[in-house]
Amino acid sequence: MRPEDVPFLQLTFAEAREVVSELEAALDAHRRWLGRFQEMLVCRKDPGKGELREDGHLQGEFGRWYYRGANAYLKLHPLFGEVGRLHRALHKEARRLAKAVDKGKDIKPADYRRFAGAVDEFKRTLRAMFVQPREMLRYFDPLTGIANRYAMLPRLEQELERIRRTGDTGCVVMADLDRFKAVNDTHGHQAGDVVLQAAARFLQNHLRKYDQLYRYGGEEFLLLLPNTLPDQAKRIVERLRRGLARHAVPLDRGPVLKVTASFGIAELNPQETVQAAVEHADAAMYAAKQAGRNCTRLWGEGDSG
Repeated sequence: MRPEDVPFLQLTFAEAREVVSELEAALDAHRRWLGRFQEMLVCRKDPGKGELREDGHLQGEFGRWYYRGANAYLKLHPLFGEVGRLHRALHKEARRLAKAVDKGKDIKPADYRRFAGAVDEFKRTLRAMFVQPREMLRYFDPLTGIANRYAMLPRLEQELERIRRTGDTGCVVMADLDRFKAVNDTHGHQAGDVVLQAAARFLQNHLRKYDQLYRYGGEEFLLLLPNTLPDQAKRIVERLRRGLARHAVPLDRGPVLKVTASFGIAELNPQETVQAAVEHADAAMYAAKQAGRNCTRLWGEGDSG
């Protein structure tokens, strides 16, 4: 199975990062074993007992991880079983070479070529398991752990196409943290990171289950509210705005901060583009800033456009 044939599995940022880290550790374990085994072949050292046993694939660091320690996502991956099969086949070829060394016999070139081919196929398949979790990491903002603009634009296009097809409604919301520069200037950029993380976590935890949150850039976030009319969106956003203003953000070394945000809402118009909706939400958000911050404006309402 080619990497591009593997179904795309949705992971959170933390899950994708954990999977990549675990796979890297597994690959490192295999490299260490391979280095020791090749040294044994070249230097004609006595092979270890594990290299001669029928269950040798279970004895090494990689085998212990694969059969007893791999996480749930990896066990469900379509290539996981193939990696195990190739690992067993690789150790079968390794055992053939180890037995020759143990008996003081020469290694036949054909036997070594089979072993080298098994090594290459195993590494190629194991590396293919990296493709999806690494791709998932491209879709997330590493600071806040929420989706980024790379993930946002295709999702907005998909939602607008659904609206055009079904006649449903939907809104986008631009949120900008108020006086964020003052946080960085007064408390430092590390404090600013803590505030961004806390704001993202609050918004994510208080959205409806089908709403979506993206880090747009800097201190700006974009919310997608499917199946939502502008007036409904304003009620939802006002609830978020008030809750965020009450939310305390403690710093490791320093005071407890309060953070507010200005929100701008625009409807996804089936006659316009996604970019137009984002620009309208952005303009409405700036109208909220001009109105004194920590408030919400609809595009087309009052002085928002």
